[in-house]
Amino acid sequence: MLFGLITRILAYNNRRQAKRKLGHFSISDDRLFRGHAVAAGDGWVRLETCSIVVGQGSLVLATVSFERDGAFLRVGSNSFIGASELIISTGITIGDNVLIASGCMIQDHDSHSIEAAIRRDDVKAWVEGRPKDWSTVKCQQIVIEEDVWVGARAIVLKGVRIGRGSIVGAGAVVTRDVTPLTRVVGNPARAVGGLLDQ
Repeated sequence: MLFGLITRILAYNNRRQAKRKLGHFSISDDRLFRGHAVAAGDGWVRLETCSIVVGQGSLVLATVSFERDGAFLRVGSNSFIGASELIISTGITIGDNVLIASGCMIQDHDSHSIEAAIRRDDVKAWVEGRPKDWSTVKCQQIVIEEDVWVGARAIVLKGVRIGRGSIVGAGAVVTRDVTPLTRVVGNPARAVGGLLDQ
């Protein structure tokens, strides 16, 4: 929590507490969401407008950082997300039977404008308690399809769709779509070998 910029951390121990704090929170079993939900800034994000849905038999241990109102996380059934960080301004959808190892970062936005003149105001705004101007930041939802395995410390960036049955190697940085049944490694991630067996 650098310089107190992230000021609200909410740990949801059960569904009843989560419903009081986070809009549209839905899990099929109270034990399945063991992570934390974090709201950016001091009142910049209204958690009651955000949502998390976790499917039957899944287990989520990640920190979910909501950056804007209305952001969402959807996790299918029989999926696992280890001690990773999901940073969401719009939405992340994760399918059934997905494995995401610990130390991963999945982020659906650039965080700042790519124009230096606009970026200069970001820290000043935070110090003054003003929210970020999201109109200058590129944001795009992420989709991770069913049966994907994301290795430890991988990074998945905005707008990416990882096709079903694919494997993202440990430490890979995924900046573009991954076709189904493909193994990718490296920075930036690139396909290696042939298609995986289904």
